[in-house]
Amino acid sequence: MDKQGMFDHIKNFEEIIREFEKFFARVGFKKIDGAVFGLLSLSETPLKSEEIEQILNLSQPAVSNALKNLNQYSMIGTKDHPENKRVKIHFAKENAISIVSGVLKKRELSYLEDFEKISKKALNEDIPDKVQSRFTHILSTTQFAKSLTEVIIKIDQEFENPYPIINNIPKAINFIKDNQKVGLEQIKNTQKAFKHIAKRGLNNILDKMENH
Repeated sequence: MDKQGMFDHIKNFEEIIREFEKFFARVGFKKIDGAVFGLLSLSETPLKSEEIEQILNLSQPAVSNALKNLNQYSMIGTKDHPENKRVKIHFAKENAISIVSGVLKKRELSYLEDFEKISKKALNEDIPDKVQSRFTHILSTTQFAKSLTEVIIKIDQEFENPYPIINNIPKAINFIKDNQKVGLEQIKNTQKAFKHIAKRGLNNILDKMENH
């Protein structure tokens, strides 16, 4: 990698880029996507595609494809260069929840919906009680994951600053962990609540809570 003096202050620059590559590859993206996103995240200013190519020692088509993919998932932004409108510059978006929401909306939510459909189809088959029970659990878990995904998307859509809510989520997890004897009916009610929040909108729910 050729940092061109722009990232000399970052001692572990290459290691950080490699970790971005590994992480992106693990979650289904290309390593190059991770390298480009990592570079833009580390950069104080937006970069031209030529700069990205030179710093990461990548070809023009490789960088172009990575930028296109990252833009598709709302991970980066692209705008005109202030001094030359014909030149585009690229930057990592600040709001990480929007990045996660974009990926969930365009990938994971679709996968969960497909898996929900196939689970329902299996339950409509003439299957033994044991298999019926197994697929009932699979369907319930899939629907719960889908509800959580929809809540994350709603948080991104409806809150200008979602991080106070996000920071409190571990407390909710710890509460569930500390109360493992919660009945099945309460768990089902929690799942229904998540679905209700995702459907009706978080702001409406919170307004009603404040008025009581």
